[in-house]
Amino acid sequence: MNMIARSMVASGWERVPRTPALDMRENGKAYEVLFALPEEFVKESVRVTAVGNVLTLTMKASETGKTYMRRIRVPCGVDDRADAIQTAISNDVLHVRILPPKG
Repeated sequence: MNMIARSMVASGWERVPRTPALDMRENGKAYEVLFALPEEFVKESVRVTAVGNVLTLTMKASETGKTYMRRIRVPCGVDDRADAIQTAISNDVLHVRILPPKG
């Protein structure tokens, strides 16, 4: 085994969370973003926020307590309306529905 591979194994590299799979769709009325949630994360810790056209996903690992954060740009801005972002978790997939700004 080469030196880089040994250092990765020694440092616990295999426990580093992978980037969750992501899919974004647009249906003419809203944008939908789907995130595959890794098993080691606490579903109750998942938070989705948006500022402008940047969507931020944060969650905590159940074993280590480490926080994971992922930011993605969405094609539309997000209103300050309470219903502008809707979220649901089903079968370890986070569904985020973003309603584009009115007007």
